[in-house]
Amino acid sequence: MSQNKAFYGEFSLEEERRQTEFKNRIAGLEREIAKNGPRELEVLERAGVDRKAMLRFLALAADEEGAKSWADLMRARQGALKSIAGRMETLARDAEERVNDPFSVIQTWAFFFAHGSVLGMKFPEPLKAAAGVSFTISGMRVLAKTWKDEARGFGKFLKRYANGRVNLGVPLLLLRVCMCLGKPEPDRWEELANLLTDAFEAAGKSKHFSADWLRKTWKRRGKPMLLLWLKFNTDTAPKVNQSSPSASPRGFAPRLGSHSHSKPLFGPLS
Repeated sequence: MSQNKAFYGEFSLEEERRQTEFKNRIAGLEREIAKNGPRELEVLERAGVDRKAMLRFLALAADEEGAKSWADLMRARQGALKSIAGRMETLARDAEERVNDPFSVIQTWAFFFAHGSVLGMKFPEPLKAAAGVSFTISGMRVLAKTWKDEARGFGKFLKRYANGRVNLGVPLLLLRVCMCLGKPEPDRWEELANLLTDAFEAAGKSKHFSADWLRKTWKRRGKPMLLLWLKFNTDTAPKVNQSSPSASPRGFAPRLGSHSHSKPLFGPLS
């Protein structure tokens, strides 16, 4: 037990250190991006995009490129899930054996070796006959299967997002712009491309963005994210006109921004 506490304590300290480094790195990137792209930021701000949010998502997109440090933490969690699932399965098997064993209750020993049978004592039933015992063991098996399925899901997620070079920061940035503008898709593509290029340069990563590439990224990854957000955060999600992305459906902007029943997609930008 003390070894487990020491392990988790050390793990928590490591996570805290990573989080501190991450926050400092993002703050530094935000300052560099603001210094290198004031004109583009001003254009987007005049269009209705929140400047602070824009800087944050630019920094996150640039930082995420090629950086999969979170994957190590997720693999550690996956390993912990596999481990506890296996131990729970073993425990359920051992428990099943014990509750079916009549010699695992004290009354059986009294029956045979304290003259209980001579005194008229009935042969004791195993613990399985007690109320709730079978249900408890079934619950252990359900929990073991749940953890095993979660670990399998972790593996699929890692294969898709960690093992491959998928940067979700860019479509998330485009989604945020879309939400700020209250439109079914972003615009100001040239300014966005320039800002992303500057952001990646500030992060020491050489990558050039174009307006055409961003449009393709929006269709491939950004729009599905938008539809998911609408599904999770609105009572009745309006349908986006797939044939005419520039169209602005009635009621779209209020639901993305100011609708009183919609939940914010992103937390406070502290």
